[in-house]
Amino acid sequence: ALVGLKLVAWPFAGPGLFREGDEIHLIEGWRYLGSAASDEELHALLDSPRPAFDRDIYKILTKYVGKMIPLSSTRSS
Repeated sequence: ALVGLKLVAWPFAGPGLFREGDEIHLIEGWRYLGSAASDEELHALLDSPRPAFDRDIYKILTKYVGKMIPLSSTRSS
């Protein structure tokens, strides 16, 4: 259960990502959506159902928040 777990607010208005080598890790609202190696894979992840919140994944992702950028900043205007 989430009793006693103080959540840090999600820092972006939408999905965020961070790069690790050639992979892009996509996250939204502290939910890990998956990794992508191409724009097509990234769009497939965005169109996929959102997973349930997972406390262990949340704890891992908070360690990477400093490397994350909002997905909107990677798109061309």
